[in-house]
Amino acid sequence: MENNFEKYVADLNDFEALILGKRLGFGIHRDVYEFYFSDDKVIKVANCSEGRAQNQLEYRIWDELSNSDYKKWFAKCYGVSVNGKYLIQERIKMKELVKYPKTIPDFFTDTKRENYGWNSKNKFVCCDYSLTIITNGITSKMKKANWYSDV
Repeated sequence: MENNFEKYVADLNDFEALILGKRLGFGIHRDVYEFYFSDDKVIKVANCSEGRAQNQLEYRIWDELSNSDYKKWFAKCYGVSVNGKYLIQERIKMKELVKYPKTIPDFFTDTKRENYGWNSKNKFVCCDYSLTIITNGITSKMKKANWYSDV
C-alpha cells in the first residue's frame, strides 16, 4: 500500500506530465519546459529552495515593473505557484550572436546569451532575471554588451 508521500509524488508527476512539454533548458536551480497548452509560454520548474526563491523573485520583479517603461526589457511572467515551484513565463527564442544588440540597459549584470532572446512580437528581452539585474539600480543608462555563452 502506498504511503501519503508516495501518492503525492505520483500525483505531482502525473500533473507535470499533463502540462510540461519538451525540456528546453536547465540551470543549477531550475529547468525550463515548453508549456503544453501554449507555444508562446514556458514553465520554469524549481528543483530546490533556491529555484523556488528565484521563481518568486522573477515574478515579483515582473509585477513591479509591468506598469513601467522598463517592462519592454523583460520576458512577461504570467503566474507563479504559491510555493514558487512553477513559474509561467513568455517564451523567447535565441538568434545568432550577430543579431544581439551591441548595448543593453546598465541594470543587466549577467550577459550570458542564453538569458536573452526575442519574444513572439520579435522584441529583445531578458528571460532569466531573478539574479541578473537591479544591482546597479533601474536607470535608462545603457552599456556595451559583452555576450558570453555556456553552450
